[in-house]
Amino acid sequence: MSAVRLRRLDLAIELSTFSIECTKENRNDEDKRSLPYRVRGEAHMLGGDWDKAQADLTQAPPWAWANGVANWLLGRVHHHFGDGKQPKRHQHPR
Repeated sequence: MSAVRLRRLDLAIELSTFSIECTKENRNDEDKRSLPYRVRGEAHMLGGDWDKAQADLTQAPPWAWANGVANWLLGRVHHHFGDGKQPKRHQHPR
């Protein structure tokens, strides 16, 4: 996450990808992939690769949408593509 804040986007993508790969073999680690997908998605978004950002941000498990940051980032992606209806799909149930 620090690499994104420092705008070292290539490093953020590399570290997030490494983290995702390390947890893919164990289904019990699914919750540990939520943050790296979010960080990698944000790095892609800041780098202007909106398609990859959308692909990563939609990888979060449904329960992870309580995370306001991931929800907001995906909303920005949908807004970028001009889709005002999709963000409502990811709203946290009240």
